[in-house]
Amino acid sequence: MSPDPGQKRVMGQTRNIIAQIFAADGFRGFYRGYLSNLAPSDCPHLVLQAVAGPLAAATASTVTNPMDVVRARVQVEGRTSVIQTFRQLIGEEGFWGLTKGLSARIISSTPTAVVMVIGYETLKKLSLRPELLDSRHW
Repeated sequence: MSPDPGQKRVMGQTRNIIAQIFAADGFRGFYRGYLSNLAPSDCPHLVLQAVAGPLAAATASTVTNPMDVVRARVQVEGRTSVIQTFRQLIGEEGFWGLTKGLSARIISSTPTAVVMVIGYETLKKLSLRPELLDSRHW
């Protein structure tokens, strides 16, 4: 059976990616992140997830906090323009004004993330069919 002419050659793409990595970083490029991957190798999967969840929650809180500060000002002051409110906030308080309430958001979201991740991972483990237990690395 002849290959479909519309189908892309996967090996060609792989070869191109390998060439790009080697051209950019040399042989070391293939081992980027290797040492950081070895560091948590003895750590249980659930512990890694319980650390990753709060870190993700803190990152999301940090990224979305400026929008939340502007949204709160629009609602409290009864404004209609988000852009005007943003400009006024920057004018009055500078860019640090966008960090108002950030520590409280991080503190409140972190414990929730731990509980959610541990609960999800536990339920995922308990829901696995018995014949698949040995094939999974936890």
